[in-house]
Amino acid sequence: MSDQVITDEEKDALLSGVETGEVEVHTGGGQIYANVRDFELPPRSRIVSNSYPRLAALNAKLATKATRSLTNLFNTDVTVAANGIDVQAFSVVTRESRGRALLEFSASPLEGPALLEAGADLLGRLVEAFFGGNADNPRHEGADGFTPGEFTVASVFARELLELLKESWEGFESIEPALKGPVINGDVADLMEPTDIVVACTFDIDLLGEPQYFRVLWPLEVLRPLVSALEGSKRDRDSVDDARWEQSIRGSVTASGITLSSTVGEAKLTLRELITLKPGDVLDIDDPRRGVMLAAGVPVLNGRFGLHDGRYAMEATAWIPPQAADRRSSH
Repeated sequence: MSDQVITDEEKDALLSGVETGEVEVHTGGGQIYANVRDFELPPRSRIVSNSYPRLAALNAKLATKATRSLTNLFNTDVTVAANGIDVQAFSVVTRESRGRALLEFSASPLEGPALLEAGADLLGRLVEAFFGGNADNPRHEGADGFTPGEFTVASVFARELLELLKESWEGFESIEPALKGPVINGDVADLMEPTDIVVACTFDIDLLGEPQYFRVLWPLEVLRPLVSALEGSKRDRDSVDDARWEQSIRGSVTASGITLSSTVGEAKLTLRELITLKPGDVLDIDDPRRGVMLAAGVPVLNGRFGLHDGRYAMEATAWIPPQAADRRSSH
């Protein structure tokens, strides 16, 4: 049995000291050694959750399309699956991308460059699959780390993905992705600042029996016009656009044509009287000088019949209130 840390006498002394207050015990209600000031969230502040559910859904659609399309392109079984979204500083992305190929592309009308990133092992397997080989052959590195053949096959792979990216985004946003080419060595530093934020979309890919991954790297500034929609939020309404749209609608409505008709007096009959009418019968009407003007079958004006410039005409006397127009339309 191990020796006691403190003796029974020392325990009694500690308990006695606690009771008398000579020994201080820190509890939840005891002394506080640090002060925390209240934090008030300003009205215009927004918490960034780094969550993009719409983008995740678009990535899943892209992965499904890529599985089928790349299998046909490389004539071997290929499985692609979306594997999360990370939001990182560009400096972190470049550090993680060492030894990996970067291909730049644009996605008009979005402004700015985006990147497709693939590792050396994935490129080697793409080359072998493209030429009908297998994964056992070693990859030969060129002066820039990748051979021209690898970049050629990588470009074929990238163009196929970009075409699938366009298809996957249909119904959400119309984009025209276009491959610009590989980013060699220090050129990556010219694309954006180290502190710029990048939305990194990772995709797992199983090719020739070996799991690998590639990433689509979207600078946040490129996605800025779509961020609220990618987060699943409704886009903010633009009051200027709303006013312009309202003016356009009003102009279109007031300029549209409409058919006018009129009634000449009124007569009321019972159903029995109506079905017994025959040619030559005369109907008594209230006042042939009074009538109603109808627009597309809806009563809008009370009027008085007469002649104007030798033609029959109706003089408007009063607008018919909407409630009264509804009652007359229903009769």
